[in-house]
Amino acid sequence: MLLASGILGATVMPHVIFLHSSLTQGRIVVKDPAQKRLLLRFEIMDVTIAMGVAGFVNGAMLIMAASTFFRAGLSSIASIEEAHLTLEPLLGPAAKWVFAVSLLASGLSSSAVGTMAGQVIMQGFIERHIPIWLRRVVTILPSLVVIFLGLDPTRTLVISQVVLSFGLPFAVVPSSSFPGDAT
Repeated sequence: MLLASGILGATVMPHVIFLHSSLTQGRIVVKDPAQKRLLLRFEIMDVTIAMGVAGFVNGAMLIMAASTFFRAGLSSIASIEEAHLTLEPLLGPAAKWVFAVSLLASGLSSSAVGTMAGQVIMQGFIERHIPIWLRRVVTILPSLVVIFLGLDPTRTLVISQVVLSFGLPFAVVPSSSFPGDAT
């Protein structure tokens, strides 16, 4: 159950819903209430398609990894480190490098999206402007705490994604509760 909640939180991140909505709102500006409702429907469809594609990609990665490890009789892989070490013997020497570069790209994109989403939320909802250096510190601080405390990175990642999944109702319900307000 914990892992399933974590996968949900990693796939449909609440802060990304706010960021995506913010990025789509400025494209078309309408004043008529009927056009606002139509625009909101298209924005919801846009977010749903984007999250659906993300869910499909995450599911495909899980299925591919599970089938690769299962076929080799490795059913007890429980951490990123174990997965990394078993990739080279299973898939060849380039596999561990592709895995490492993929994790790096994933981390960088998550950091950028988290920072931009935080900026949108801070500026749009509570109308506060935070200096960029402080946003960067706040973004990197949790990772440094995990490293310095020596916490298990895989477990910490899963727990953080579970926390994200609990935030989903707060991101999804308000946007679908007010169909007349698309701004």
